[in-house]
This record gives sequence, C-alpha cells and structure tokens, in this order.
Amino acid sequence: MMMLRKILILSLMVGSLGFMAIIPAMPIPNAHAQASPYLFTYKLPPNVSQLVTFTTIRDDFPDPVKKVHAYTLGTYFDDTNGGYTPEKIMATVDKWETLKIGFLFQLFDTIGGLPPVYPEGYRPDEMNKRIAETVAKRDGYDREIARLSEGRATLPPEEWEKRLKELQDKYAPYAQEAGNLHRQRGEIEMRARVQALIDAGFVLPEEVAGERIMEPATKTFVANVLYRALHEVRPYKGSVAPLDTQDIAVRWAIEVGLPGFDVDPRGNVYPDVRLQMTPGPNDVVGEYPYRLLFMYVQRLLPSKWVDGKWQYYQTGGANDVICAECFLYVNGQPYSQYVARRPTLLNNPSFKQQLEQTKARMIADTNARIQLELQKKRLDVMKPRIWNWSTDLIHNPRFAQVIASYRKTRGAKALNAVYQAVKNEYHLFPRQDSLVVIQNVLDHVK
Repeated sequence: MMMLRKILILSLMVGSLGFMAIIPAMPIPNAHAQASPYLFTYKLPPNVSQLVTFTTIRDDFPDPVKKVHAYTLGTYFDDTNGGYTPEKIMATVDKWETLKIGFLFQLFDTIGGLPPVYPEGYRPDEMNKRIAETVAKRDGYDREIARLSEGRATLPPEEWEKRLKELQDKYAPYAQEAGNLHRQRGEIEMRARVQALIDAGFVLPEEVAGERIMEPATKTFVANVLYRALHEVRPYKGSVAPLDTQDIAVRWAIEVGLPGFDVDPRGNVYPDVRLQMTPGPNDVVGEYPYRLLFMYVQRLLPSKWVDGKWQYYQTGGANDVICAECFLYVNGQPYSQYVARRPTLLNNPSFKQQLEQTKARMIADTNARIQLELQKKRLDVMKPRIWNWSTDLIHNPRFAQVIASYRKTRGAKALNAVYQAVKNEYHLFPRQDSLVVIQNVLDHVK
C-alpha cells in the first residue's frame, strides 16, 4: 500500500515536470470486435504526455552489470543495520534518498554501466558466501530455541534458564560476526560506487570525504554532479538567470528542466536546500523530488553509460499507470456505469473477451502515443528557455513576422502561429506553456 500511495503521489505531481500537453480524447472503436450486442470504444487518456515519466526502462545490460545493481540502496540500508532493519528505522529510508549517499547510490544505479571500484583483493561473491554461511549458523539459534520451547513446560525454571543461556552463548558469536560482515559489506559496496563516480569525474573527492557523504544533497551539489556528467551531451545555453545564484551547474539544471529546481515568482531557486517541487527556503516533505529527478533523467536525457559514452535508454510502455477501464465505453456509456447496472456481464465469456481485447488495444495505442511524446520531450530538453518575454520573444527578430501577423488580425489562427513558433524555438516552462499566456504577453509586454 505504501508503494501504491507513492506512485499515486508521483503521478499527481509529474505534471510539474513540464509534461502538460493535452491530447484530445477522441473515441476509438474496437474495429476487431466481432458482431455483438456490445459496442466497445475507448478514448486515449488526456494526460498522455504526463505518462512519459512512467515508461518502463529496458534493462539490456549484461548479466555482470545486472548483478552489481542487484545490490540496492535498500540492501545497503539493511547492511548498515547489521543485516536487518527494524520497521521503524526503515521508515527513514526516504530521508536517506535526500542525503549525498542516497543520491549517489541512485545515480550509480541510474547510469548503469559504470563498474564499482572495489579494494584490491575484494571479491563480492566470497563476501556474500561468508555472510550466507554465518547467517545460516546464526539462524540455527531460532530452530534450537523453538525445540527447547516445546519442552519448556516439563523443565524446572532453573534448567530452562540454564539451557537458554547455553544456546545464547553458543550462537552469540555467529550473530555478532554476521552483523559485522553485513556492515563491512555495506561500507565496501557504498565506497566502491562513490569511488567509481569520482574516477569518472562526476564527483569531487572533497565533496564526500569522511562524514560529508552524510550531508544533505542540496540543489548545488546535485546540479554540479549531474552537470559534470552530462553537460557535454546537453550543453548549457545560458538562457536562465535566477537571482540567487551564479552557479552555472544550477542554472544548467533549471534550463534542462530537472525536477526539484523550480524557480519561485521572484526568480529565486534556493540553491542551498534540498530538491523541492515547491520552491522556497525550507525543506518540503512528501514530494519525492529525488525519485522524480531520476525518472526524468533516465527517460529524457542520454544517461545510460556504455563503454565510456552516454546513450539514451530504450523504454517500454507505461502499463502500470494506465487505467484502461477509466477510458472505455460500452454502447456509448462509460464502462464503469454500464457494468454497475449489469453486474452479471462480468461473468459473460463473450463480454469479458471483448473487454480484454479492447483494453489491450487501448493500452497499445496509448503506449504508441507515449513514445511519440517521449521523442518530442527529448528534443524539447535541447532547447533554450524563455526567461525575459521582452527580449526573448517580443523584440526577437525571429518572431517579428508572426507577431506582426497576430497584431494585424488578433485572430486565433495568428495567435496559434505565434505559439507554435515559440514552441519550436524554446522549451517552455509549464507555467508558460499555454495560448492564454502567449496572448497575454503579446498584448501587454513591451
């Protein structure tokens, strides 16, 4: 339930990432349905553009790479707690994602093909085997305690206490050794990943020295790490100018549209706080900007590291977040209403077959549209931003002709021509991306 809740929260927030284009919802008949008293039709979701962020990533890395990435931030969290994380502590893992250590762990997983830098002589398989063997010995305590407990009623209290202490003394070394091995593995795996990022030039050693790795992953830190990694494939165009920072990496992050780098109405980005979807001087809880950041990076930027070069990830569908039934119609009525009045249809084989066929077509058509939107968004990320309407649009000679045509007629066709010309040239922020905003600028900005 917790993961479902987080997915729902993310889906509600993802519109703030710039995926706001609305696709007309046109009924599409199921042309393959056989003659039937039930005519199934469907519409494409109106938020197809927003679903880009939820496309699946195709993991086509070789098995050795997949094996490395089987060790996750959650595994590390368990290791640091000696192999087991109590539920009350596990609830704090979300906060770890906002620390440098959590951010770098997720970055390492996101780019995929960077090998960890282990200490000389360290063998991960051997460590895993040692842990498994020690844990197996430690777990023998539970089995012997269970057997001892079965006969507790027949034992005098003194004898029970004696045998219990004997078992505890027997297995205590294994429990201690297992905990130590888990913690040792966690430290090695974490440092191996961080060292790989340092060796690649993405992280500076002084940024993560000693306890500094447990510092918050501020916007400045996150931006600089990603800028070092990706600025050659997505160069900074100099199109943004927040008031509270000259840091080129932070400005690049705003320009590229990275989640968590929104600017407030006064023009401030607040570079010294954690990522936030609602810009301000204080941390905001419950927005999951770091997860949204990596979803965005992995889908819209060439962030797959293969043989020392960046590539785009191949993506699949967004089946997990497409509610097919929400957009189905039966004989012109919404599916949910139709079956609510005729619940026995859910047991009708012919009806169920048509339903599944139509759902499959609806999902396939939606995913095809999502892929088109994905390619469009990847192109948009390469464009500059509009920061000053007067210089970037009104007095920009590239738009002189379409602006003159609009001011001559004030018509919808001329307005749309300006809007499309702007969209072709710039990557608009969500708050800018509408005909209403463009019309207001044309009518009032000098």
